[in-house]
Formats: sequence, C-alpha cells, structure tokens
Amino acid sequence: MPITRQDETELLTSLHEGVFEEPLWNSYLSRIRSRLQANYCSFFLHRKDAPATGSTELFCSRESLDVVRHHYVKDLYRIDSIPYEGLRPGRVYALSEVTAVASAAHNSFLRNELMPRGMSNMRMVRVKEPAGYSAWLSIWRGDDDFGAGDGALLAALAPHMAIALRNFAAMETLAAQAGRDGDPVPQFNSGRLSLDGKGRVVDLDVQAQRLLRRTTVFRRIKHGRLIPASQQASRALNEAVRNFALDHEARPCTVHLADDPWLDMLLVPVKARNPLDPATPVLNIHVHGDTESSAHRVEQLMQNFDLSRSEARMALNLARGRSIAETAEDMDLSIQTARFYSKRIYDKTGARGQTDLVRIVPASMITSG
Repeated sequence: MPITRQDETELLTSLHEGVFEEPLWNSYLSRIRSRLQANYCSFFLHRKDAPATGSTELFCSRESLDVVRHHYVKDLYRIDSIPYEGLRPGRVYALSEVTAVASAAHNSFLRNELMPRGMSNMRMVRVKEPAGYSAWLSIWRGDDDFGAGDGALLAALAPHMAIALRNFAAMETLAAQAGRDGDPVPQFNSGRLSLDGKGRVVDLDVQAQRLLRRTTVFRRIKHGRLIPASQQASRALNEAVRNFALDHEARPCTVHLADDPWLDMLLVPVKARNPLDPATPVLNIHVHGDTESSAHRVEQLMQNFDLSRSEARMALNLARGRSIAETAEDMDLSIQTARFYSKRIYDKTGARGQTDLVRIVPASMITSG
C-alpha cells in the first residue's frame, strides 16, 4: 500500500514534527494507531551503548497497560530472548516471526498478559540511524490480524521514521554538548519547572524540557498546564497549586509520579511574587528520579555492597525517601524484620542512617554505571 496524500498530511507531518512534541511523537502514534485500527501502538528508542532498561517507550493505547509493563520489567526483561537488535531495519515482522525463538517464559507472558488485553496480533518494524540509535515501532490488535496492506504501509513509512530518528539523535547530541554532563542518556532523571496559579508551565530548564519530551508520566497540554498521567498525582499537584497560590508560606510537599522507573516531584512555593502579573510563578517543581528499572538497581546494590536481594530492595526504598514502615508494608515484612535489615544495610554501606543512605546509594549507581 503506497503512502496516500492523506497519509502525507496526517502521518508524515506528525512524524517529522514529533521530535519537537511532548512526549515525543505523541500525535504520530495516535494517528497511526487510528489509521491501522490497532489497540496499542508503541515506539521504543534505544541507544546502542545504553543498557536495555535505559530504553524510552512512547505509546498510545486504548487502555492502561501499566500492569503489563510492571510485570515485564519485574519478571521478563532480563531473559527476553527476542532478537530485537537482529531485526533487519525496514522489514516488517509479524508476531510469529519474532517469537519463534522466544523462551517459554516469553510465550507464557504473551498468553497470560498480552492476549487477555487484546494484544494477540502484532506487526513490528525496526529503524536505525548512524549515531547508534535504534527504534522499534510495534502495533497490536486483538482477534483480527493485520493484512498485507497494513504491513506495506509500515514498510513505506520506515525510511521516513529513520530520518526522524536521525534528527532526534542530532538534537540529543546538541543538547548534550550544550552544557549538561556530556551524556545524551543520563543515569538519573532531573529537571526544574515553575508553574503559575493555574498550573501552567511558565519556566523550565533544559533537563525538564528533555524529560517532558521522553516520558508519558506527565505532559504539558495545549494551554501550558502540566498534567500527570496518574489521577492521584494529578489531584495532588492541583491541590498544591491551589494552596501555594493562596499561601506562599505553605509547606513544600512531594508528588509521586511513577514507580518503575521511579520518578518524584518536590513542590516548593515561590516566596517573591508579582501580584500584578498573572503569569508569575507560585511554585517551583524539582523533578528527580531514575532512568533504570528497580530490578536493575537492586542488582547493582547487591553487587556494590554485598547485600542480599531483600536488603537491596529495602536499601533502594529507603534511599528513595520511604520510611521503614512503608518499606516493610511494600515488602510484606514485619517492622522488626525491616529494622533488622536496615541495620545490616547501614553496616554494609557505611551509612549512619537514612539521610546518609539517600546520598550513598545514588552515588554508587553512578560509579557502577
């Protein structure tokens, strides 16, 4: 199926404009999902020298697949045997072709997690660019398989996706050279934004701008308002905006955005304001979080400090600001057992308490890569 004039207007335009969107390629994924009548459409970005869990997933779905992604990161990604890097660029693959060499665990994941959610049939195409980035576009349907025309359209779009990926890689390189840390894929997410009394972004730094482009955890909508994907986080942010707009002495607070990779926002009221300027900031947001899955960070902590898996899980939770009681509940431990683990963690890491651990754990992750 050749690319029609309508496709040129809707698909190609949104594809090439997608490198400037927040999140990246949001309109393109929405339009291609609609064009191919798919339940789910995703675009994975991966730099060759980055760990597998350092990939960025951009997606458009009829329903939330947070549970599926959680199970994948927790149980499958380390043994995922699909040869993603071996897929020939530009060729469109069916699900049966990429799972033919997959493990029993992978096929079980397909049957138990994906198929019940209307993800029984898939087409995937890989594109790459000279600087080392690859991207995989996947589209999924339920009972009705894709036809030859659908595959032909993806094949026709592939060269254009490769160009868009190359433009994205060039922008990432320029951003890295502009004065951050010289690493286009930093090991931790961070950034700073300021919001006015209506929750609109009035200022943001380069890191926050980059994070907005690469994540679906929160986004900036048409009129500038910042909207978290989680309803709980959205309510908490809206409440903080209202409180800080009325009281510049209100206490700072945190809003949790995502578990895996972990991402938090620290909200701080702005003291000095211009009451005559409706766009004056009422709060500053400091975004901080991880680019890696918790499973990968647990492995690092086990290796760096000779921790058991349970100790490493607890250390990661404590370093992220959770209390011993909260961590005990998450791990289904008694308070006594959790306290015993915490003492062993402090002894093995050299931390004098949780405040020390908050400093030591992230530093160890940077040095170990």
